[in-house]
Amino acid sequence: TLDRKNKIIAGYVRNKKKELQQLQHKSQLIDASLFDDVKAKQFLSGIQAAAEQTNCFVNSLKFPQDKKRGSMSHSLQSPYVEASRMTLSITGGYRNIVALVNKLQDRPEQVWIDSLRIQSTAGGLLRCDMTITIYVMYNKEGPPDD
Repeated sequence: TLDRKNKIIAGYVRNKKKELQQLQHKSQLIDASLFDDVKAKQFLSGIQAAAEQTNCFVNSLKFPQDKKRGSMSHSLQSPYVEASRMTLSITGGYRNIVALVNKLQDRPEQVWIDSLRIQSTAGGLLRCDMTITIYVMYNKEGPPDD
């Protein structure tokens, strides 16, 4: 009966290891879809250049201030994810707008286009207002060494 118990326990441990590996894989996929704070800053600072490369004109780029980072009760040690939302208004041709959306989303991290509204303008171009969300993981490796 001891041998039988060992086999049962070994099978249980094997199943739990397999479950753990699956969870670790899912976690890696999720991590890859998140921005870290450096990549988020690079992405945000590159929106104007991306618009110019696709022949779009940026009318405005707004970051609603519903909360300040750090106002949440996160430990300095714990990693946490925060949504960073912005409203981008551009003017350009239809193909240029599509090219810009593709350029913004052509990266390993997820860039969510929450809403998109396109209107024609008097000059024959289109005005596009879109709401964009990216998810940023902070303190991924723990607190900085200051």
